[in-house]
Amino acid sequence: MGASSITELNAELESQANQVIRKRISQELGRHALLQHAVNKNRAFIIPKINQAINEKEWQIEVVSATYGSLDVTSRIWQFLREDHSTSQIFLPSNVFFGGFDPMPMRVKAFILVCCMTPPPSDGISFFQTKRFLEGQPVTFDYDITLPRFIAPATSPHNIIILDASYHTWDVTKIVAEIAATQKEWPLIIQANNAQFGKNPVPGIGKQLSITYAYRSPDGDGVLDHHVQVVNEDDTITIPLQPSTIHVDLTIHAAYWADLDVTQLLRSRVSQNQTLLIDTSTIHSFDPWFNVLKTLSIMYQYTNGPLQLTVCDDRSGVIFIGPTRSLQRNFFNPADPQEDKLNIFAVVWGGMWSHPEPLDVSQFEWIAERRRFPCTNEWFGFDGRLNWPKTCHVFYQFGTSGAIRCMAIREGQECHLPEMPRASLCIIDQM
Repeated sequence: MGASSITELNAELESQANQVIRKRISQELGRHALLQHAVNKNRAFIIPKINQAINEKEWQIEVVSATYGSLDVTSRIWQFLREDHSTSQIFLPSNVFFGGFDPMPMRVKAFILVCCMTPPPSDGISFFQTKRFLEGQPVTFDYDITLPRFIAPATSPHNIIILDASYHTWDVTKIVAEIAATQKEWPLIIQANNAQFGKNPVPGIGKQLSITYAYRSPDGDGVLDHHVQVVNEDDTITIPLQPSTIHVDLTIHAAYWADLDVTQLLRSRVSQNQTLLIDTSTIHSFDPWFNVLKTLSIMYQYTNGPLQLTVCDDRSGVIFIGPTRSLQRNFFNPADPQEDKLNIFAVVWGGMWSHPEPLDVSQFEWIAERRRFPCTNEWFGFDGRLNWPKTCHVFYQFGTSGAIRCMAIREGQECHLPEMPRASLCIIDQM
C-alpha cells in the first residue's frame, strides 16, 4: 500500500472516530428532550454527561479560571461541575447564578471561562479552551478531540505563560503576551483601557479585563500553578514575578468579618506553604450580622514585605492570599508611620464600593489626632455599600513597634480609638 493510501486511510479512520463521538453525544442529549427544547429556545446552558466517549471513559476537565464581570467565579464553576451529572445541567451566567451580587451594576457583563480538557483515552494530551459569552447567553462545553492543542511558548520570559486575556469578550491574549515578552522591568503592569489595546471593542459599554496566567518551573517541565486577575475598565492588573524559592512567612495582623474578630481563626487556616484560601460563604459558624452583606477585611504581611489589605464580602467566592498575588495596597494611608504617634494604616467603609482609593489625607489626620469620628456616609463623603448597613474597619498601630490592631464599628455609631498607652510611650522614650 502506498504512502498516499495510508494517509487517506488514517484520515478516514479519524473521521469515523469523530462521527462516533458526535453520535454518542447526540444520543445522550436526545434522552433529555425537555432540556433540548430549552436549548432551542436559547434559554439553556447544557453540559452533556462527561461519561460519553470512547470505551465509556471520562473526560477530565479542569477549570483554570472563570470570571463574571469583575468577579472571580472560579469556585462557583468548580462547584457546578462537581454536582450530579446523571442528567444534563442547565444554567445561564447571571447575577442570580453567581450569588445575587451584581459586580458591575447597570452594565452587561462578560462571562470568561478557561478550562483544560483531557479526552479519553487519556494519553497526556490536553486542550485549553476559552469561552467568552455575555450575561444571559447560553454556554456549552464542546467535547471534541479535534480541538487544537494548546502549545506553550518555547521560551517564556520569567517562566510566565499568558493563557488568556479578555477585554470584555475581545481576545487580547496575543497583545498581552507580546507585552510580557518585551517587558524589561517587572512586575508586568497592564492597563484596562482602550489605549492599551488600541481599540474599543464595545463603545459606550463599561468593560472588564480578565487575564489568566501560569508560572512554569525553571527547567520548563510543566506548569506550576494558574492564576487569574480581573478588574474593571480603567483599573490595572499587576502580574508579579515567579515567587522565589526562599521561604517567607505569612503574618495575619488583624482580620474582621463585619464586627467579629476572625484574626485567630484565619491564622489557624494558613497552610504549610504560607498561603491562605478563604471561602467567603463559610467564614465562621457564627453570623455576626444576620441577613446583612458583611465585609471581610484582612491586613497581612509576608516576611520583609509591605503591609497588604484584602477587602471582600460574603459573595466574593474563594479568596486566595499567597506570595504570588499582586500587591493589595488600595486603601492605605500614604503618610509614613511615626514612632510617637497613633498611626492609622487604613480605613475601610463598607466594601469601599465606588471608592477604589484610600480616604482623603485630611480624614486620616482627623482620625489620628482626634481618635473619634462618626461612621456615616456624610462623614466619609461616599456610600461604601449602597442600600446595605455597613461596618467601618480601622487598622492602626501605636508607634512603629506595637501590634497592628483593628477596630470595627457599625454604621450610625461613633468610632472611639484608644489613647496611646503610657507603657508604649516609655518604651519609645528608651529607644
